[in-house]
Amino acid sequence: MTKTPLLAFALCAGQLASLGRAQEVVGGPAVVNLGPRTATVIWLVSDSQSTLGESPSGLSLSARTVQVRKTVYTGLKAGTTYYYSTPAGKGHFKTPPAPTSAKTSTDAAPAFTFVVYGDVRTRDDVHAQVIARAQKSDPDFVLHTGDLVADGADTALWPKFFQIEAPLLSKTAFYPSLGNHEKNDPQFYEFLDVKNGYYSFNYGNAHFSVLNTDIRNAGQGTEAQDRYWKEQVAWLEQDLIRNQGADFRFVAGHHPPFTAVSNRQGDNAHMTALVPMMEKYKVTAMLNGHDHNYQRFEKQGIQYITTGGGGAPLYNVDMPPAYITRKVEKTENFVRIRVVGKRAVGEALGIDGRVIDSFEFKAGQ
Repeated sequence: MTKTPLLAFALCAGQLASLGRAQEVVGGPAVVNLGPRTATVIWLVSDSQSTLGESPSGLSLSARTVQVRKTVYTGLKAGTTYYYSTPAGKGHFKTPPAPTSAKTSTDAAPAFTFVVYGDVRTRDDVHAQVIARAQKSDPDFVLHTGDLVADGADTALWPKFFQIEAPLLSKTAFYPSLGNHEKNDPQFYEFLDVKNGYYSFNYGNAHFSVLNTDIRNAGQGTEAQDRYWKEQVAWLEQDLIRNQGADFRFVAGHHPPFTAVSNRQGDNAHMTALVPMMEKYKVTAMLNGHDHNYQRFEKQGIQYITTGGGGAPLYNVDMPPAYITRKVEKTENFVRIRVVGKRAVGEALGIDGRVIDSFEFKAGQ
């Protein structure tokens, strides 16, 4: 038997420019791009500072340069826990189980837990409470529904995001969605090592399609935005077709197709237009944010869950849609989903540990 060596590559943005400078860790570590045989650990550093003022002696305004550092691990074993150490701190992660097939996807498939939350911007204290509570679930990975920061173009906000998330993301993998507050800014892609605004991944007997629903920031002008969305929808359909063998199929993105917030109804027509595709390919659930509260709807056996209570100011749920509404509440929250074989159980939890809602998925629904 030939053994594949474990390889680690340290990659540093702006590495040559920063030689000889003292570097301060300002965020992280976090685990991203996790697969059965690969993983990446990222952290943020600041190695320079500039000042600004209206006179030589009055340099009162300062700005810092923030850069990402990352280590890419390859040659890993599926379903294995690894421990690491970086200048930002120590952590660990568990690689996903080996991909299942029609023959192996049974009730004996490896169990796993993941948490979903979003809209963590603005109220750092609430954001920290969500992370502390989510840690108690010991998730295998985190799926974020977008709006990580209040302004994705503001470099100063990203270190705080990573600092708050580090107790959780240093120990579990992170899969982010673009929110409208990220503004499709290059820093989202750079700091989180995201190659494309939409992507998919497998975990055990489940498949996840992650969308960039923020089409207003996807291009200059409506023509470019429409073209981007059409290309993404075509990709999504092919992605769902290729993964019909998965027991569970989740679609995630920032903007929801349904809402109980009266002044937002009708805002996301491009998402509502996806509902027939969700039904055609028997998607298990759509997971969204954008509305700062908790909402769950059910239509044709598909669950539509909004978990946008991660720290942004809360919105009223004053006009729940008739017939499809299962639970809506104006509250901070996150969602925990446990997949065991061909059954999955979910709960919406408050930052006080209260169970807000519970639901169940069955394979193939």
